[in-house]
Amino acid sequence: MRRLSLMLVSALMALTASAQTRFSIDQVHQSWTTMSIPAAKQNGGIIQLVEAFNKAWPTYSVTEFLKDAKRPADHQQWIITVDRLNGFVSFAEGSDDQASEVMQACVWKRSDGHKLFAVAFMQHASEVRAFTAFYDYDPATGILRPQQALADLFTPNEPKGFITISLPQHGKDMKVQEYFINAGRGITHIYPWDGMKPGRERVEIEDIQQMWNTYQDQAMMDGEQPVSRYALIDIDRDGSPELMLGSEDDDYQAVYALYDGQWQMIAAKDYKRQLNFFPPKAVGSSGGCGTGCFYIDWTLLENSRPKHHIENSQEYNFQDDKMVDNYSLDGREIVHAEEGNRLVKSFGESVEMTIDWRPLNR
Repeated sequence: MRRLSLMLVSALMALTASAQTRFSIDQVHQSWTTMSIPAAKQNGGIIQLVEAFNKAWPTYSVTEFLKDAKRPADHQQWIITVDRLNGFVSFAEGSDDQASEVMQACVWKRSDGHKLFAVAFMQHASEVRAFTAFYDYDPATGILRPQQALADLFTPNEPKGFITISLPQHGKDMKVQEYFINAGRGITHIYPWDGMKPGRERVEIEDIQQMWNTYQDQAMMDGEQPVSRYALIDIDRDGSPELMLGSEDDDYQAVYALYDGQWQMIAAKDYKRQLNFFPPKAVGSSGGCGTGCFYIDWTLLENSRPKHHIENSQEYNFQDDKMVDNYSLDGREIVHAEEGNRLVKSFGESVEMTIDWRPLNR
């Protein structure tokens, strides 16, 4: 029933499009998969497909692009690209206003003789932030059919993050970048063209091999354990993520603080250590350090930056038959164990965090 209602609403929207000024990109995102679009037979040029799309789903950015594309270059009002040869167009207002829209569209040639048409929208003030609508174009019928299977090609790690979609003007690969402003870096998702569609995702993270090498240099490992997955978590709840890297084997993981374009490993797990999370204050590692010895450390985070590092070794005193705590703060000994105990107690209890692991290569 919900599907039928959505289709009826979409059909009504399409019939009244001429009476409505524009659709928001959120409205298009919610409904583009529900309706095929008639376009010119045998042509399938990028401008013709963009025009056909805009007749069905008129938006501000595409409407303004089509107006500007008809003007002489020295009279154009916006930042636009028209590359008919490579089947690519784009529009941007050139404004930092979060309500400004960015649009790109492109055409790929499919191996079955059809074409794949894509139109991408980006608007930071919208609910969806960024998305791409994909259509199969059949030159024999001139119909654009929505490709439902590609609707969820990209799922952001952080839905409220800053997302940039790059459809190919040169080459064939589609790219999506998630950028984290406070971290000063981002994650790039690459979708190589497989002949019919943007294919299996490959993820690129700046300095990832250097990060993992730092972990491997001090981790207790059995053989080679290449990094194969990642996750973003927000330990200190400041809206900017920390990065986790892991091998396919669940025993090998590391946590990194990301800030101002820098990174620092702040906790690790291997076959002798466990990770401990104390949101919103700290993260640490714990494990055995020999006979009658237990080790734990904590890194305190503030605005994603490592602020303090605390270490505690608990050693069994066989003569007195009790455990003795030895604390240090930023490399300096805390003379009285009670002071260290009070500090650690302020972190609260360790919390089991749900980690949304994602593969670097699908």
